[in-house]
Amino acid sequence: LSAASFCLLVASAISPAAAFGPISSSFSSSRPAFATSLGATWTSCSPDFGAQAVADRFGQVAPKVLFTCDGFVSAGKTTSIVDKVEELVAKLPSLERVVVLGMTADDPSWAELGDLVMSWEAFLASGSAADGAAPPIHFTRVPFAHPQFVLYSSGTTGMPKSIAHGCGNMLLQHAKELLLHSDLRPGEIGRAHV
Repeated sequence: LSAASFCLLVASAISPAAAFGPISSSFSSSRPAFATSLGATWTSCSPDFGAQAVADRFGQVAPKVLFTCDGFVSAGKTTSIVDKVEELVAKLPSLERVVVLGMTADDPSWAELGDLVMSWEAFLASGSAADGAAPPIHFTRVPFAHPQFVLYSSGTTGMPKSIAHGCGNMLLQHAKELLLHSDLRPGEIGRAHV
């Protein structure tokens, strides 16, 4: 996870095994694979956006769970985003849970959010086996056109427009990148560019 990290996920229940429904959102560079493998749709915004700019985008997907950090460190300076998160939550009435990743040394109270808040550690524990082991991964089969990622236009000429990318299209794009562009062959190990 990056230091500045927001992530919204639609959930019907609040546990890692069941928290993912049709839409997920990220205000970060968090990794979407865990959500999309469960059939969720991932969307993201830059963590330097204001609460209203994020709400304009994420409000289009009506998330039920918000994964967020308490702040970030940039150029040696710690910046709290607690106020921004509380403002964002107030603008997203569909939220049922806020899962917080502690990224700073601070321990914010999250008083405005009350019972909505759960720590990242508690969230992971809620989906773990009795012995603390990770549950088995279950992949959800979805139609070819099921949206996997939702990105947004800049919003410079009005409200940002959501742009959905389907699961099948993403699979074809990755196959093209690996097979044609990278000349990856059976038995070889691909190398990701970061």
